[in-house]
Amino acid sequence: MIPHVREGVLYHHERYDGKGYPEGLKGEEIPLVARIIAVADSYDAMSTNRIYRKFIKREQIISDFINCRGTQFDPYIADVFVKMLMEGFTVEDEGTVSLAGAERSISAAAAGMLRRITESDQAGHVGAMNVDSEEFGQLYAYIRGLGRRYGTELMLMTVGLSLPEDSTPDEEQLLGCMADLSKAIIQDIRSVDICTRYSATSFLVLLLNANPESAEQIMDRISESFYKKQGGMTVPVVHRVIENAADLLNK
Repeated sequence: MIPHVREGVLYHHERYDGKGYPEGLKGEEIPLVARIIAVADSYDAMSTNRIYRKFIKREQIISDFINCRGTQFDPYIADVFVKMLMEGFTVEDEGTVSLAGAERSISAAAAGMLRRITESDQAGHVGAMNVDSEEFGQLYAYIRGLGRRYGTELMLMTVGLSLPEDSTPDEEQLLGCMADLSKAIIQDIRSVDICTRYSATSFLVLLLNANPESAEQIMDRISESFYKKQGGMTVPVVHRVIENAADLLNK
C-alpha cells in the first residue's frame, strides 16, 4: 500500500480504457495510486499459485503486461514495472500464496513502481495529492515505515508566508496569498508528493524520494510560482525541514 490507499483500494479495478469498475473511470481519471496498485495486484495474482492454476512464469507475466498496456493498465506504469521485472525484481513469496505473502508482494511491487515514478517525474510536475490533516498524518506514518523498509527517502517540510510579527494582515489579502500558495504547491510539484493545510499561514508538504538538494529545488520552484501568481514578491515564502514530526502532526 502507498499514499491515498483508500482511493487505491476503491478504484484499482478500474481499467485504463474505461471498461473497469466501479465507476468506469478512464485514463488519468483513475487516481495514480489506483493505477499503481492495479499493476501490483495483477502481478501478485499472476506470480502466485492459485487453486485453479499454477503461478505464471516471469516471461509470460512480462508479455501479459506489455499486451495489456493502454487497455487494462496505464501504459507508463506498465512499462515501469516491466522494466523492474526485466531487471530482476522479485519477492520472497513468489510462487506461493498467503495473505501475508500477498501483502508483501503488492507492497513491494507498488513501492518499487512509486520509487521509479518519482525518480523519473522530476521534470513533470503534474499536481500534488492534497489531503486533509488527519489523512496526512496517517499517510505520513505509513509512508515513513514503507520508506524505511524499501529505502525511499522522505522529507517533511513546512511551507508558509513570512509575515511581520508586529503587523495584522488584511484578511482578504491573506486569503488571496494562501490561495495562490496552495495553487503553487499543488500544481507545481509532483503527483506523488502530498500536502495539507497546517495553519493560517502555512502548509505541510511530504516529498517522496527527495534529498536536501532536490527539496531546495522544489521549494524554489514553489516560491517562483507563487510570486508569479502574486505579480511580484508581495510576501516572502519560507520553508523548513521538520526533523521530529511527531509533535508537529499531533498539534
